Parts: sequence; structure tokens; C-alpha cells
Amino acid sequence: MSNLQCDPQHELDHARDRGGKGWLRWVTRLFLGSPRHAQICADLHEAEAYLNHLKWQQQLLATGAPARAIVRELRDSGACVNFEPLVTLELDIHADGHPAWQVTLKTPVPRQALPRVNEVIEVRYNPENTSEVALLQ
Repeated sequence: MSNLQCDPQHELDHARDRGGKGWLRWVTRLFLGSPRHAQICADLHEAEAYLNHLKWQQQLLATGAPARAIVRELRDSGACVNFEPLVTLELDIHADGHPAWQVTLKTPVPRQALPRVNEVIEVRYNPENTSEVALLQ
């Protein structure tokens, strides 16, 4: 594997192992201090949660049912994930054979793909839990 390609889960596990077990954890806390070590642990937990979200989203995009969504509202959180703005979308979902429903989705979206209010976009949803929606980007 080249330096430009890596498995994020492997790298996260490696980082957790380097500073979170046995004597190495003690040494890390000694040199960094407990507050900084706690922040690193919190950051690793947040990274793992994001990776789990990405895996769920990829699964939903691969197996979910197609639908159209009308953007009712778009709010920028001010945060970025991988240099993409993290936005909250209020969506009206329309799927064939189902009454329309509303979903709030918080997700990173590439700047060049940010939808506009009243724009129709393609999504995938979980038919067993219609609150689970992923943007088809």
C-alpha cells in the first residue's frame, strides 16, 4: 500500500494501540498530560463514530431504495469534515408507492454539490426505517 493510500480503520486502530494500552498509555499520559491525553482519546472516539457513519452510509447507498427529495431548508453548521461543509438538510422525501415524509439529515456535502432550497435531489432510504436517508452524490 502506498503512502497516499491507507485504510482509515487500520490507522485508527493503530493510533488507539499506540497511546491507549498498558505502559505506553502511562508514558503517553506522563508526557502529554492527562487533559491532552483525554482530548486525544475523545478525538479518536469521534473519528471512529464518523467511520461507522460512513460505513452505514455506503451500505445504505448500495442497498437502499431510491427516492426523490425536495430540499426545504439548508443550514451550514460552520464545521467541515474532510474540507467539506457539514450541513443540516430538511428534506421532503417522495418515493413511488409511499406518502411523502420529512427527514432531517446532517451530513457533509462537497461545496460544488451543495443543493439549493426547493431543488430536487436523489436519495436512498431504508424501507424498514424511513428516517434513514443518504444523499446520492
